[in-house]
Amino acid sequence: MGSNFTNPVPIVISDRSVGGTPAPAAPYPSSIVVAGIQGAVTKVTVKLNNITHVFHPTLNMMLVGPGGQARPLSCPMPEGAVLV
Repeated sequence: MGSNFTNPVPIVISDRSVGGTPAPAAPYPSSIVVAGIQGAVTKVTVKLNNITHVFHPTLNMMLVGPGGQARPLSCPMPEGAVLV
C-alpha cells in the first residue's frame, strides 16, 4: 500500500507581459516533505489539481528527488494543444 504526500499551499503561476522575462511560480520551488519511507521507492504518481493558466503551452513542471534527480512532468506543448 502506498503513502500520500501533499502540498496544500496554492501555487501562483506568473504571467509575463509580451516581450517580458518569464518568472517562476510562487512559491518556487514548491517542496513536499517525504519522510518515513523504508526501502527503495519503485513508483511515484503525481496528481495536479485545479490547474488554470491563460497560456498552458508555456507550463514546465519537474519532479526533483532529494539527490537532485530530475524528471520532467511536462514540457512546453504546441500551440493549440489541449490540457486534460
